[in-house]
Amino acid sequence: MLLSGRLLAQYQEPPGQRTAVLPLGPGIHSRFVKIVLDSERCTGHGRCYSLAPELFDSDDEGHSVVLTPEVPDGLEAQARLAVQNCPETCISLVD
Repeated sequence: MLLSGRLLAQYQEPPGQRTAVLPLGPGIHSRFVKIVLDSERCTGHGRCYSLAPELFDSDDEGHSVVLTPEVPDGLEAQARLAVQNCPETCISLVD
């Protein structure tokens, strides 16, 4: 898939689930990538804030909160790791 001149891969979730669009390869500028969290679906497993503490934290009940919606330079891999490891599939990256 080509979006804004950048190569993207579309990660397909099972039917009825959200689809996350993830940047591929070096040189992808994160100023275009944003984190979207469906807080109603988050049950507080904590994988996102364990794997990407610069991007996520927990609230008083252990549910995830996004620290910065726009992914800073150099943290794209951590953002993708959080998306891929969320058991509730409530995190996505969008352009």
